[in-house]
Amino acid sequence: MAMGVVEELLGSDQASWVFDHNITWEDDIWKADPLDVEQVHEAARTKFISVLNSLSSGNGAVQTRMLMFHGQSGAGKTHLVRALRSYCHGSKAGYFGYAQMTPDVGNYADYYLRRLVNSLEKPHCSAQASENSLLRLSNALASDAELVPAADLENLREAPLEADDLARLIIDMADGVVSSPRFADQDLDINIVRALLYLQRNDPRIDQRVRQYLYGRQLNELSVSSVAALDPNDGQDRAFEIIESLGRVMWTTERAALVFCIDQVEDLRFFDNAEERFQKAIRDLIQIANRVPSSIILISCLDDFYFQMRDYLPQSFVDRIEKAGPILLRESRTAAEARQIIEKRIAYVLEKAGEASENINESSLLDEDFCNELAGLSTRRLLEAVETRRKELFGGGLDKESAASAIAQVSQEVVNGVQQRWERFVLDHQAEVPAEEEALITILSEALTLSRREDSKLEVTMSAIVGLEKLSAIDLSAGRENNPAVETRLFICNKRSQGGSLKRQIDKVIASTAGKNSIILRTSEFPPNQKSVTGKLLLSFMSEGGQCLVVPIYEWERMMTLHAFFLSRQLDDGFDSWMRSAQILHDLPSLRRLVRLESFESNATHVKEPVSPRAAPKPLRPPVEAAKSETSQVEMRDPSAKANRAMLPPVELGPSLEEQVAEKLANRKRETPKRSGLTARIANWIMPPAPPPASAADAARDEGAAPEPAPRLDNVHHLDFSGAGRGGAAAAGGGDETSEAFSDILPMGALQSEDASTARFNRDDRQSDVAPTPSRPGDDRPAGEAASSVGEEQSAEPLLSAWPPQTANEIRAGRVLGTADQKVAFPISVFKRHVAVLGGSGSGKTTLALNLIEQLLLHNIPVVLIDRKGDLCSYANPDVWPPSEGENNEIARLRDNLRDKIDVAVYTPGRVTGRPISITLLPNGIIDLPAHELLQLANVSAAALSDMLHLGNSATHQKQCGILTVGLRQLGAMATREVTLADLIALLEDDYDDLVDETQRMDPSGKLRRDLIAQLDSLRHRNWALFEGGGEPLLMDSLLGLGTYAKPNKTRLSIIYTGFLGDNANILFWVSQFLSEALRFSQRNPNEDLQAVIMFDEADLYIPANSKPATKQPLESLLKRARSAGIGLMLATQSPGDLDYKSRDQITSWFIGKVREDTALRKLKAAFASETGIDPATALPNQKVGEFHLIQEGIVQPMKADLSLIIAEQVPFDRIEELAAGTITTKRKKKNQLLFDFG
Repeated sequence: MAMGVVEELLGSDQASWVFDHNITWEDDIWKADPLDVEQVHEAARTKFISVLNSLSSGNGAVQTRMLMFHGQSGAGKTHLVRALRSYCHGSKAGYFGYAQMTPDVGNYADYYLRRLVNSLEKPHCSAQASENSLLRLSNALASDAELVPAADLENLREAPLEADDLARLIIDMADGVVSSPRFADQDLDINIVRALLYLQRNDPRIDQRVRQYLYGRQLNELSVSSVAALDPNDGQDRAFEIIESLGRVMWTTERAALVFCIDQVEDLRFFDNAEERFQKAIRDLIQIANRVPSSIILISCLDDFYFQMRDYLPQSFVDRIEKAGPILLRESRTAAEARQIIEKRIAYVLEKAGEASENINESSLLDEDFCNELAGLSTRRLLEAVETRRKELFGGGLDKESAASAIAQVSQEVVNGVQQRWERFVLDHQAEVPAEEEALITILSEALTLSRREDSKLEVTMSAIVGLEKLSAIDLSAGRENNPAVETRLFICNKRSQGGSLKRQIDKVIASTAGKNSIILRTSEFPPNQKSVTGKLLLSFMSEGGQCLVVPIYEWERMMTLHAFFLSRQLDDGFDSWMRSAQILHDLPSLRRLVRLESFESNATHVKEPVSPRAAPKPLRPPVEAAKSETSQVEMRDPSAKANRAMLPPVELGPSLEEQVAEKLANRKRETPKRSGLTARIANWIMPPAPPPASAADAARDEGAAPEPAPRLDNVHHLDFSGAGRGGAAAAGGGDETSEAFSDILPMGALQSEDASTARFNRDDRQSDVAPTPSRPGDDRPAGEAASSVGEEQSAEPLLSAWPPQTANEIRAGRVLGTADQKVAFPISVFKRHVAVLGGSGSGKTTLALNLIEQLLLHNIPVVLIDRKGDLCSYANPDVWPPSEGENNEIARLRDNLRDKIDVAVYTPGRVTGRPISITLLPNGIIDLPAHELLQLANVSAAALSDMLHLGNSATHQKQCGILTVGLRQLGAMATREVTLADLIALLEDDYDDLVDETQRMDPSGKLRRDLIAQLDSLRHRNWALFEGGGEPLLMDSLLGLGTYAKPNKTRLSIIYTGFLGDNANILFWVSQFLSEALRFSQRNPNEDLQAVIMFDEADLYIPANSKPATKQPLESLLKRARSAGIGLMLATQSPGDLDYKSRDQITSWFIGKVREDTALRKLKAAFASETGIDPATALPNQKVGEFHLIQEGIVQPMKADLSLIIAEQVPFDRIEELAAGTITTKRKKKNQLLFDFG
């Protein structure tokens, strides 16, 4: 093969994907990896295979049942798990379960069960896509002649039995199984045997109920009647019992191990009490290992997290985890491994192109010097370097026509961000697959429609079929580029095979094919007996060219989940690139077959598209009404009426951008078909109407007609997520009366000003030709949604006419809900009276808060952000500031202004390699404070230390807390510098006379003091970086950039990342000291004007409702005293139910977004209902992303929040360190280095 061919292939799109595919997602776990290099992490693979083989060949009792894999980010932990899953299933030596520790879980046993059953529903082997692991286990049990008589099995599969008769048969068969010699000594729940036998009916209705039962859920009365042999799911340890029984059936029937893996364990750090969660998670894994002797538990975790959490585990847990290791997965690759990784990928590219690979070594990508340069890099970084070199040598691998029409190149980081949101969405979203065949056709139509977004060259159209009685079917036409489209008629035949129901369906299908290629789809297996009447009919159908296709439950769930994700995230940055890259639908075997991807790929070596500029995806448009003909378009259905399920309808892809613009210019007054009910709301949600001038809008509303919709233009931001145009407030508030009530509402600026009695909105009804004036710089989308790139084309009116605020001291929060031009704004002085931003996950609270923060910075107000998650550190990340290609120039200008305006400093207390802040128990100058202030500071520090030492309310612990207070007060009274933990320990050790005298009654023997010394010394060593790691002093002047710390023409933005502090006790201790410093600053610097704002993210930790941490009292004091100093506090939380509302009178402005938690709704009702008249349970749960109720002194305003200029995405920990170090000035760096060198 000529090297020219090799180089041409290495410059193709396919090669781009192969080298750019360097992250393994959860979806990838269930597919064999053609690019896997077995020599990478060979020791870990060998260890796992050794344990698995020892288990399979022995009696099921082996010493090593838990394996811990740990390594740095990018070391390839999840990739290794994928390879182990492939080996486990490929060798038939085990069944594999997988769980990521990303979601917020209350009961890990239940979570492990759900993830295990979900894993068993995945294809066991890619070569047998229709057979999932659960069906394989059922078949293994039922097909064993020693356990199940053949006659009983035939009756179970074929006989037309009523539910009661079926239950009796199942019970008898299960009794025979558990009493057989092989199961006699197994401690087995007979209900699990019954559930597995039920699956042999191949009845979709029964399959769904069995699935719910295996998930550990209670079945309702109607469901129980279909599976009457199953006893109720009762008992505290029910999850463990089901897992144990499944594991024992695996072992007894197939000598197969139960392998269960938890991954991404480090994500527990994002939750409160991470150490407690980790301990519970490990405890329940050990319980599984104890109950299932044939189990292997895998734990995959980041280095630093495991060794941080290890100290909180009982020694017995550690012994079990580390029996075989733990096994280190080294991040760096050798030159030999680098060469093997590259060779594997080049060979794959050549193989897919049908070329031989004998000349592979001649490729310049395998140059020896280059491979040596790659040595020491992680696999991820190695592939990035190879991809960069490949582009330099062979080009970027892009089709030139595609590149010319691409909207913008989307970075891998942006796409990875969408992928992470998808992973979280999958874990949180529960898709209930409906039993109704018409509902299944709707789901399939939605998925086929979305499949075009994964491949812009794919041509898929669907048509409804009129006149088919009691059949659910559509006509599908699928083609790709130059390949002619093939028409196929799809039928859903989900009736049970027993009793002739399925036979009658197939008879009707055969009579309705109309000479077209036809496929019968089913959610469970087709009848296996080909000699039965139904089996013979299916053979006849297939002999005439028909096809039968099983679409398993997990694929239906995948289609539903992606559609729901699409509807909620389709406007996110990088969403279309993610869809082309992730190929969620095209990875489903049934969808691939229906759209004939395999045949297309054989003609053009097409694989997953790389993340790269592609042709612009076709935008959405409102669906049209179905034409009354045999080939009419699939109409939008009302799901509640037709399928009795909360399912959004299929979405149609509209014409190209150029076609929309041409249509708009040619016919500006095109009418929109009238819609009603749910269909109208959904259509408006997808394509909300543009509000016309006031008079026209009023007329349209009076006549009941929908306002004229503006076309969706990808380069103009104007979508209104309120879903109702000017009537949005009515929809959100509960009716037209609410809309009228707020039609003349005062702006918040007027509410807080002296002339509020005469202030009114100055409505600006000017309308552009293309889009209404947005609520944000060029963007009218809700807070919380990432901004998409915009082009140069703009409307006639300036998009940014309403922002920044025209008044010099005015802050704009957004606009009145349902309007495009009625702004919600208030004077900047309102921030002195504090702000709270509340909302559940996904409400848009962070984006709203950051929008306010950005405006404060532009008004020269310094800000301190207390960041618990790492997303607020985005402001220090240079990658978020440059404009994306095609972005609106004015937005880019505003962002540049903000960047030029601020001086960003990131602090990393607890991490000396970043930008640490030294922590003291009492500050410098404490001796000069009045006695009452000294006592207050001593009490705060003593309470914080008590929390860190886990001192409770017992008499002994209270005495020790008193000793701490006395010691700190005495140190403060005589200290000439700051007081450290080492000073306190020395005072306690020296038996200082005044201390002994004052604590004599609490501790006459001195035993409590000696015990306290040991605890404090242990605390100092465990938290060396916190107490003795050095760093800059904790001074508000420094954090606010005041005095000698100021930079000319710059406003300080200080971000304090608390994630490196460890557990919550450490965080609360540090924040309590920060609050003490803020209180002292407030007392020393009174000011009538607003001079600074401090934002506490996830503030419920610092001022909770049901406990009294060390931060609570100083934060309550700061809320009261900060006003007189011109210090504004902003409290933000996504857990409003955990917040203490006793201090609510100190906070003037409350932004309350979507809240659904019952506890939070009850507390909000108690706090605000009496003075505002709103019922949170009615007004809050149905708010959309970015919608808030703003409450100010009893006045309520529904509003749509503005977007922030910077979209905060979580920054990796190592990157935060790097960014923090980069914000240190040269002078400060030298000083820090001296402190580090000389202690």
